[in-house]
Amino acid sequence: MTLDIRKEAEEIRRMYQAAKTSNYYRALIFGDVGTGKTKLLETCPKPIHIDSFDVGGTTTIKKAIDAGWILADTRYEDEDPFNPSAIKTFDAEFDRRRLNGYFENIGTYALDSITTFGDAAMNYILVKNGRRDGIPLSGKGSDNDYVKQQRVIEPIIRNILNLPCHVILLAHPDMRENEGTHVKSIGPKVYGQLATKLPLLLSEIYCAVTQPVQDGLDYRLLTRQNGYYRCRSRFASLGKIEMYEEQNIKQILAKAGFDNSDKDMSWMKGE
Repeated sequence: MTLDIRKEAEEIRRMYQAAKTSNYYRALIFGDVGTGKTKLLETCPKPIHIDSFDVGGTTTIKKAIDAGWILADTRYEDEDPFNPSAIKTFDAEFDRRRLNGYFENIGTYALDSITTFGDAAMNYILVKNGRRDGIPLSGKGSDNDYVKQQRVIEPIIRNILNLPCHVILLAHPDMRENEGTHVKSIGPKVYGQLATKLPLLLSEIYCAVTQPVQDGLDYRLLTRQNGYYRCRSRFASLGKIEMYEEQNIKQILAKAGFDNSDKDMSWMKGE
């Protein structure tokens, strides 16, 4: 059978253009407490849904939550590590919302944070296996709790990245040292093999940073590797965004060529 390369190429382009996720932006943003990670969610296309696993993580955006255009599910914040339920509750609720079309009406989905989300998954695994001492095993095969954790988290993350809206994953920072060169660097805190696999699923990995200025702090997003922070951006490499960008997601979307408009929110007025 002779391959019709033109027909094959056209079919691939058609599938790409028809894929809902190709129209939406996905980014992983990490940084220390106080660098504006959660606050920058206010700059995303509305309405914004946040699944919050960070205790008190939504404090800085309370006004937007009260106004109704940020929808924050915070029930996962008060996780009891000795009686964990957050990950199972989240899995059920996320699937219910995904299947009933809820996310079709959301402008931006955010998980805050994937680090504490991973902690919730590990708590569940430890208790399920009768080890409430909170010490994960790092053995081989079935003895490795981090492999079990990855099996819980990875399918959920893939479903999140396939949502019909923009997606922002927030993370805490993690310092690592290269075994060969002993060079230290900081990247998103993700556990086990997922620390390697997750970045492969995202082209946009930024670090939230601050810099003192005359009247306070300047909040920025570092979009490229600078020798210390493990960042990268396909849009930066194409010259669409700068190495340091304002913490304004709508502005970044416009520069990168995405639709940054809000979705219909007439439901807020009871229309």
